[in-house]
Amino acid sequence: MQTSYNQRFPVSQKASYKSGDNVDFVLSYPNKCIVGNSIRISGTLDVYSTGNTRLINQQVYYDNYCGIHSFFNNIVVSSQTKGVVENQSDYARWIKMRNTGTKVDSQIVSNARDLNELLCSDSSITNIYMNQSLPFSFIPDVCINNFIGTGVIPYSKVGDLTLSVRLSQPVECLFGSGMTNDVNFTISDLSCEYLTVAEQKNEQSIPMLISYSVKQVLNSMNSMINVKLPAIVNRVSASFLRVSEELTLTYNNLEMERPTGIRKLYYSFNDQTNTFISFPVESIEDMIEHYLSSFFRTDDKNGCTLMKLNDNKFFGVGLDFEGQTNLVNNSFGVNIVSDITSGDPYYIFIYFRGVISLF
Repeated sequence: MQTSYNQRFPVSQKASYKSGDNVDFVLSYPNKCIVGNSIRISGTLDVYSTGNTRLINQQVYYDNYCGIHSFFNNIVVSSQTKGVVENQSDYARWIKMRNTGTKVDSQIVSNARDLNELLCSDSSITNIYMNQSLPFSFIPDVCINNFIGTGVIPYSKVGDLTLSVRLSQPVECLFGSGMTNDVNFTISDLSCEYLTVAEQKNEQSIPMLISYSVKQVLNSMNSMINVKLPAIVNRVSASFLRVSEELTLTYNNLEMERPTGIRKLYYSFNDQTNTFISFPVESIEDMIEHYLSSFFRTDDKNGCTLMKLNDNKFFGVGLDFEGQTNLVNNSFGVNIVSDITSGDPYYIFIYFRGVISLF
């Protein structure tokens, strides 16, 4: 079957886009199917110290585990037939968590995809990168790029697909001792590319992975989080950031901090048989083990060891539900015991993953 390359430009096309801009790509492909997992966004990144003065010898960095994804803070997928399918807020943080949970430094920049996404083994290198224009091309981590197996998206079933992105503010994606309010960036030559094949009769619906994000504040030593979603999910991962450090010029807004004195978690949820499950996690090591298992089953090779996660000073919590958990009628709960106070609160960023079909 012949495969065709397609390129679409933003609906409101401009020579370049700046921080905070909202950009829509409408993918229209009558009588064809989009090949699943083939959609990517490409462009050229330029970072400036002020105005259009190139950033040179100024201590400003982006997160090496997030790369170009850092500059895209929100991604929405919608279809003509179903409306909004996925709305990923705090998208860049999800990428940071995914990569720290699945890779070690030696695996970064191990293939062309990492290079195209501007990933590197150390954030200090990113300062050198930004002395010049940086072409990039990345595969957004959204449902239409997360088919379970091989599948296509028939136009006759879903109509036009729209991929909407919001570019980050500089303080959301850049940091360092040289960071000022004048530092800015632009993205030029912005486009969306994808592959198509001719539509066949009786195309089968293939499930795809989807993410749901929730952000809440923890402000006590005994914080209880309860979440209900219009979704059936199978995994959850979470990371933390001190409230006072969010959106500060010199600090990395994507840091994954260990909350002060965190020592116990109590999870509660209904499993796939609707049986109520409640259990404690009482050590840092077990918390991180469960975090890693929220990306892969423990018998999979996920490339990121418990020791390495500790060495890199990344911290996260999570859970593999080992089955489908319905959060439409039941809530997911986690009680966090720590030394957090109202005078020094933390954000918790929670990402649930589940499975959907477009048609």
